Amino acid sequence: QVTWSSEYAAFGKVQYGKTPACSEGEVSSGLDIDHVAILKGLTSDAVYFYRVISSNSEDADTSDVFAFSTRAGTNSIYKIKKLPANAIPAIDGNLQDWPREYIIGTITGDDNVFARESNSPMDASTNWNGELYEGWHDTIAYFAIRVTTDDVYKLGSGITPNQFDNIKVNPGGSGKAFYLWSDGVMTKNPACLFDNGTTLKQKVNSTSNGGLPVYEFSFPYDYLTPSVAIDEFRLNIGTEDADADGSSKLFLGFGVYYIGSKQEWETGNWNNPAYYPTFKLIE
Repeated sequence: QVTWSSEYAAFGKVQYGKTPACSEGEVSSGLDIDHVAILKGLTSDAVYFYRVISSNSEDADTSDVFAFSTRAGTNSIYKIKKLPANAIPAIDGNLQDWPREYIIGTITGDDNVFARESNSPMDASTNWNGELYEGWHDTIAYFAIRVTTDDVYKLGSGITPNQFDNIKVNPGGSGKAFYLWSDGVMTKNPACLFDNGTTLKQKVNSTSNGGLPVYEFSFPYDYLTPSVAIDEFRLNIGTEDADADGSSKLFLGFGVYYIGSKQEWETGNWNNPAYYPTFKLIE
């Protein structure tokens, strides 16, 4: 379901598909200011792109292209495209060198949540969401996250006295993660495999994305333990989102599938690769 408002009474239209061309389907809505369109025939565990068009006899407006993921019902399998040698993204916190067809996932809902202090299910349309980009070339995996929704954006670094927003990357196991904080600081756990500036390249652009951050990083994927084949690995890329005074925490990950208790903070479910998505490199 796609909802939007136009600045004038207009007929609405949503064009959508699995590529940024949005050419696989079209749904129309009647003459109104507030529009609702229900997209049908979607497949599970897929990334879709869409744009909305509002028009009447005098005016017509077309939105930018947006992306969303459909639920998997299990851990997602992300198919990662090879980057051309002349199109390797610069790790500069800028998405201009990332074509949108390299978006592999977004947050779909509470199934992606490891733990939350709220008793209410996580709402990906209001609490937190982002677009995950990835590509690979030679032995290097390249990633970018554009945060698209954050009800309370906390710019800074560190867990105490109040936790700030971050992207957390964990190959699995306690003490192996690294953190990219919203102010550009990088920290890591003692058993982290990567060293900042050598095996890990990273850059955070804190506010250029309409006031929200863009995170970008790369590392050798052969540092990761293959999950099945040499060209596959499991990895949790997510956030430890904190609102207000840091007391309202939300731990989640792209492509994660966890349907257990969301209040089990002591069990550290976010360290268990069984809940992580699989990243599969394709030519």
